[in-house]
Amino acid sequence: MSIYWSDYVKSNCRQNYSYFASSEFLKNAYHFTALFTIPLSIFTFYVIVRVTPRKMKNMKIPMLIAHAWTTNLDLMITVNVTPVIFFPSAAGLPSGLLGSIGFNAKWLAYFGQVSIITFFLMLTFYMEESDQLELRQIVLKRIPCPTIDFYDKNAIVLLKGGELLPFLSISGGLSIIVIQSLFFASHTIYHLNVVKNAHISEATKTLQRKFLSYVAMQVMIPWTALVCPILYSLYADSNNYYNQALNNISMLLMACHGLMSTLCTLFIMKPYRDFVKSIIMGSGEPDRKQLWATSVVKSQASMLGSVA
Repeated sequence: MSIYWSDYVKSNCRQNYSYFASSEFLKNAYHFTALFTIPLSIFTFYVIVRVTPRKMKNMKIPMLIAHAWTTNLDLMITVNVTPVIFFPSAAGLPSGLLGSIGFNAKWLAYFGQVSIITFFLMLTFYMEESDQLELRQIVLKRIPCPTIDFYDKNAIVLLKGGELLPFLSISGGLSIIVIQSLFFASHTIYHLNVVKNAHISEATKTLQRKFLSYVAMQVMIPWTALVCPILYSLYADSNNYYNQALNNISMLLMACHGLMSTLCTLFIMKPYRDFVKSIIMGSGEPDRKQLWATSVVKSQASMLGSVA
């Protein structure tokens, strides 16, 4: 790596950093993860298109869209950007494919955020020019001895701390997500469990309840891969705590979001799970018309028992 920034200071403290604190470790781990996530993501697209039962056909397009965003986030982290983040500061180094072919580091950071959640309010912030040497001096006050990767020519500092626009954007974006999630979840649960609809049978409502539980698990499990690094970054920021090895591990956990989401899609939902199981066992493709038959029969049997 060639030293680019003039604020580089020789120091023996960098000799104390382990291999896990290096960008080499993180890049290798990113790419190793991609070897599993990319083929699984492609296979999951096929499964959603091929196996989704007719009873749930209205969910096929939303599931494809959700999986497309998950795959995009996975590719951005493990292949296209491969970010090295220097918590507690808002600084990082894009070391992936897009950075190597000349994409601006600031816009790569923006594309990475868009892959998680669309922060339109921050677009104007990214369009502003910043004095990187000034911002780097502020970071070096919080991190007196960063790893050598901080001085790479592609390393960039996004925030000096205390900016109002990014705070409003992040707070507003998270508020919208939480409010929408609570509204639609409560609305769905209310109509499935309280409202009586003569046009929908109890068997169908049972399937809808089961599908809702599948979707809840499918969403919540992978999101832990995003929430944990975010919580760690907040802790590091509030305590001025710098540990590049933990920074790398937290970003690697975030990169596992795609893998966890894909596995949840394939193994939590019964039709997809049965299809994958049939491929593994070599028993041939199951009858898609019968994939939900067990649930329907159990539901109808329970209804007859309650009537009796």
